[in-house]
Amino acid sequence: SPPLYSSAASDVYKRQDSYGQMSDRIGMATVSVGEYDLVQERLLDTAKRTYRPLAEAQELYIRTSDSLKSMGYNTSQALDVMDSFSFLLVTNSASADKASSAIDAYSKALQTGRVEADGWQSILAAMPTVVDTLAKSTGQSAEEIRSLGAQGKLGLDILTSGLQKASKANGELADAMSVAVRDAVQNLSNSFGVYVGRLNEATDFTGTLGKAISLVGDNFETIADVSIMAATAALARYGALAATSAATATYSAFKDVAARKAQATACLLYTSDAADE
Repeated sequence: SPPLYSSAASDVYKRQDSYGQMSDRIGMATVSVGEYDLVQERLLDTAKRTYRPLAEAQELYIRTSDSLKSMGYNTSQALDVMDSFSFLLVTNSASADKASSAIDAYSKALQTGRVEADGWQSILAAMPTVVDTLAKSTGQSAEEIRSLGAQGKLGLDILTSGLQKASKANGELADAMSVAVRDAVQNLSNSFGVYVGRLNEATDFTGTLGKAISLVGDNFETIADVSIMAATAALARYGALAATSAATATYSAFKDVAARKAQATACLLYTSDAADE
């Protein structure tokens, strides 16, 4: 099939596949349709507010929700923790690599029940202002928080409850940040991915699209021949019009030159006659 169709189809398939896989994983991390819908809507809203990839917020939820629930947090509270985490990533302009490392570190901390020193460093590298967040929620100084983290003595409950308590404040800071073009494009990408994923769930859109593109590919030679014939006919018409216009312009120029020559000859004759007299 033509490169344009192939590229467009490939992008749609990738987005649908990514959305489908994430949806399946979130489905396994939730216990009901209602909870699933709540989680998906909250994560999409967070992605819109942070201008970060939706997949990043989804991955954070998938890897931490069970552990947070085992700590006594309900779904809404767990989402507050994750929102706060995501807000800190955006306000600290964390790169994708640093964000991934921070998510890995927090996920590991939840699984092991403690924040290791190297894990704390990964979190700190991605979002340095988490120190201020925890200092405000605990009443301790920023220096004390840094020291506890560096020694591997920062309690998981302190980190998690601090994130939850600061969710609203961190969200307001994220909302106050300026929006760059790449941020707007990321939001558009998130929305398009969700649209394609949901459309495919409801109508098997990608299957229909695939059949349509396959049909174009199978009949491309015929379509191309018809298109070329139409283009040739149009070009011929344009050529005829252009030729006519050129001929008209040439004739007009010729008449103009002839008129100027006649005028010049008349002037010379008149001058000659006057001299003879």
